[in-house]
Amino acid sequence: MKIKNICCIGAGYVGGPTMAVIAQKCPKVKVTVV
Repeated sequence: MKIKNICCIGAGYVGGPTMAVIAQKCPKVKVTVV
């Protein structure tokens, strides 16, 4: 199973940068921060 979409709810001090790194390393994955 391949992950195509990641939704991060309430990206705070830790979650925001983490999602940014994931978005950089996985260009095929759509990262949504809510």
